Amino acid sequence: MTFISFEFLLFITGCLVIYFAISSRWKWLWLLVCSYFFYGYHNLIYVPLLMFSTVVDYWIGLKIGSTEKPILRKRWLYLSIFVNLSLLAFFKYFNFFNGEFQGLAGYLGMRVSSFQHNYLLPLGISFYTFQTLGYSIDVYRKYIKPEKHIGKYALYVSFFPQLIAGPIERGRKLLPQLSLQVSFDYQRTVEGLQLILWGLFKKMVIADRLGLYVNQIFDISNNHQGPAVIFGAFLFGLQILFDFAAYSEIAIGLARILGVKLSRNFGNVSFFTSPVHMWNNWHITLTSWFRDYVYFPLTRSNKNKWASHSALIITFLITGLWHGASWGFIIWGGLHGIYLAFDHITAQSRNQLYTSIGLEKNSRVRRLIGILVFLPFNILTGFFFRASSTSNAFTLIERSLDWSSVYLYIRTVGAAELLLIISLLIGVEFVNNKLGKRQIHHFLVEKPTHVRWLFYFVLTEAILLLRLSEVEKSPFIYFDF
Repeated sequence: MTFISFEFLLFITGCLVIYFAISSRWKWLWLLVCSYFFYGYHNLIYVPLLMFSTVVDYWIGLKIGSTEKPILRKRWLYLSIFVNLSLLAFFKYFNFFNGEFQGLAGYLGMRVSSFQHNYLLPLGISFYTFQTLGYSIDVYRKYIKPEKHIGKYALYVSFFPQLIAGPIERGRKLLPQLSLQVSFDYQRTVEGLQLILWGLFKKMVIADRLGLYVNQIFDISNNHQGPAVIFGAFLFGLQILFDFAAYSEIAIGLARILGVKLSRNFGNVSFFTSPVHMWNNWHITLTSWFRDYVYFPLTRSNKNKWASHSALIITFLITGLWHGASWGFIIWGGLHGIYLAFDHITAQSRNQLYTSIGLEKNSRVRRLIGILVFLPFNILTGFFFRASSTSNAFTLIERSLDWSSVYLYIRTVGAAELLLIISLLIGVEFVNNKLGKRQIHHFLVEKPTHVRWLFYFVLTEAILLLRLSEVEKSPFIYFDF
């Protein structure tokens, strides 16, 4: 049951009707029931795991909050870190690292017993473990008092709009909202539906359609070469951006109808001008999580700038590993960390150079130069993120350098389909430029009624006419993480 399924439409309709019909005293309980039903519908077997993670960090939060002794508080925090990372290590990373260890042992002539578990990766585990772990750290740092109501804490962990793929919320922002008195609000509902419609358009019309070509090109058995491969990696960057931004906007829209404000997870940017620009606008809640709980602690003991650069690279290596248990993700994260460190080291020199030739910081020419410089790097790292294996990534990179079969570019993406994609992207980019740092509902509220309804009509018709069939459409990409 995903946000774009008929089952979810039935689920959310029933959820909302009852939610606004019952007393505010019991709204949290109804949302908790809905959240566990939503999660259990995907795979009932992993509901106890979600409950275990919830109970452990709820209990540890109370223990941390019950003592002022630093050593005891630190021990309870370490227990939370151990439990959460152990869950991730077993379900997400055990088979990968065990396989690498067996390979190394075999290379050294050692004989070790092999073991691989067959458990599926629990849906959303990377997100909700980080959310509970962040809560424990915030209680330890005294940013927030421990939540004493276990039901509301359980809802904080399992809140269904953002349970599976974020945004990753902080306890100090989300928990207080779960105790507010909420009633039906027409304007809030309209704003939520506007966000949902915009997200559905991005997912069903743009991301899924881009995925058709990306899947063809990243299937190495198709033997694409040269510009086709490069273009496919470029399209993948757009596909994953629109796909994940769409999920986040739908989640924020659903929560808004329920009277909850979730954190914004993406800026209105299609093309990034630098790694700093990218990570300030891409998966913002994960970036800030790693900044606050990994990068800052690594740099706290050493203020040396080279230590800071090293911490940056380490943080992004971990970020890559968070996305998945493969060398491709680790390479992807490491490359981004190195580029960010290089960007910081050279920032002053580049600013001086641009200023000397009369290019102001926010000039269009300077932004265009940034896009043209950063885009090849994004394409390169995209091979490691998207390819099914590291060897396939290197194979695709090698094929991208072979331009002897340029006709494959025409054959892969027909002129009509390419024109449609370009037109859609130009339309979204136009809206993004109008939005600036605002969200779609902030933009629409300023428009006359006929403009808003024209906008709704165009998006709805595009979804109905251009959506893919059930066989062709793909689930949200970040469901795999």
